[in-house]
Amino acid sequence: MKSRVLIIEDNFEVRDNIGEILELAGYNVLLAANGKQGVAMALEHHPHLILCDVMMPELDGFGVVKILNNSEVTRDIPLIFLTAKAEKRDFRKGMSLGAVDYITKPFDDSELLRAIELRIKMANTSKVQSRPQFSNGEKLRSDIQSFIEDKELRLFAAKEYLYRENAYVHNVYYIESGKIKISKTNEMGKTLIVQLASRRNFVGQFDAFRGRPYIADAISLTPVSVRIINKEEFLDFVQSNDQLMSYFNQLMMEEYSQSYNRLLEQAYESVRKKVASSLMALYDLYSPSAIDVSREDIADLAGTAKETTIRTLSEFKTDGLIRIQGSEINILEPEVLRNYPH
Repeated sequence: MKSRVLIIEDNFEVRDNIGEILELAGYNVLLAANGKQGVAMALEHHPHLILCDVMMPELDGFGVVKILNNSEVTRDIPLIFLTAKAEKRDFRKGMSLGAVDYITKPFDDSELLRAIELRIKMANTSKVQSRPQFSNGEKLRSDIQSFIEDKELRLFAAKEYLYRENAYVHNVYYIESGKIKISKTNEMGKTLIVQLASRRNFVGQFDAFRGRPYIADAISLTPVSVRIINKEEFLDFVQSNDQLMSYFNQLMMEEYSQSYNRLLEQAYESVRKKVASSLMALYDLYSPSAIDVSREDIADLAGTAKETTIRTLSEFKTDGLIRIQGSEINILEPEVLRNYPH
C-alpha cells in the first residue's frame, strides 16, 4: 500500500511542485493550502507523514503541531517542517513541539525524498515496538561490529575537530576509544555542549539520516580513535534490517530527549543544579576515572559563565561533594549531585 503524505503549504507553486515530486516517487499525496485545512485533513485521512510550512496565515506550523499533538489519532504522525527561515531558535522550537525534522527551503529533491522515506520507516518500526526489545541483541551487536571492523581507523588528538557545524555530511563515526563532545556556537559566540559520546557510540549518524549538513561541531575531549564510515554505506546498512532501523530510531529518540532536557535545564535551573548535572554527565562518561576536562568545557556543558562555574566547583569542594586535584575532579557524593535540588 502506498504511503500517504500530507503537504501543508500556503504557496501554490511550492505545494504543487512537492506534490508532483512525491507522486512520481509513488506516494499518495494530500494537499492543504493552510494550517486549518491541514489539521482537518490530518484528522480525517490519518497520513503516514506530514510536510508542513512554518510561516502561514491563520494557523502557522507551530500551531498545527500543537493541535495534532492533542489528538490520539494524529499525535504519532511524523511531521517535517518546511521553512525558508534557517534561524536556530525556530529549529529548536519546532523540534521541542514534536516535529521530527526541519528542512530549509530551497531543498534538494533527493534530500526531501530521503527524509520522508526514513521517517516513515522509523515511524513504522516504532509502532511495532514503542521501546525496542531486540529478540537477538547479541546478533545485533555482532552485526554492527562486523560492519564496522573493516572500516578505516583514524586517530585524532585531543581538542581536534572530527567535523564542523554546517559541513556537508560525508561520513559517520564510530568511537573505538576516547571521548567526544558535540557542541554548538550561537550568533553571539557562546558555545554550548549538547552531547557527550565515548567508546562504542556513533556520532554524525542522525545528520546522515536527515541528509543535511552537520548541525553541530564534534570535537575530541581526549585522544580518540574512530572508525570512518561512508554515509551512503551506513544508511544502506541501517535500512537493510528492521531491527537495526528500530535500534537507531531508539537511539535518536533518547539522544534528542537528553539534549532537549539539557536545554530546558540550562534555561530554567539554578546555577548549582546546572553545574551538578554537568558533573554527573561527565562522571558517567569518565567513570571510574577522575573527570579531566577544562573548566571551560564544564561551563559550556552547564550553560554558565566560566567564572561562575569555577566558583560553584569551589563551593562543591567546600561542601565535600567533590575533590579537586589540578585539572582533575573526583566525585565524592555522586547521588547527592545527581539528585541536587532545583
